[in-house]
Amino acid sequence: MSSPILNRKYANEITADNDSEHVRIAGWVYEKVDLGGVFSSCARHRRLRRVI
Repeated sequence: MSSPILNRKYANEITADNDSEHVRIAGWVYEKVDLGGVFSSCARHRRLRRVI
């Protein structure tokens, strides 16, 4: 098993190429949106920047 620190990616580095990968988001849910049965959430991290 590889170290989570070594596999760390910033939100702007996650693209469609990561579609089949599991990712872990650190922060808290700022907003949850229901798009007709598909849920999306916006998270914020400690510097209060918005991550989608």
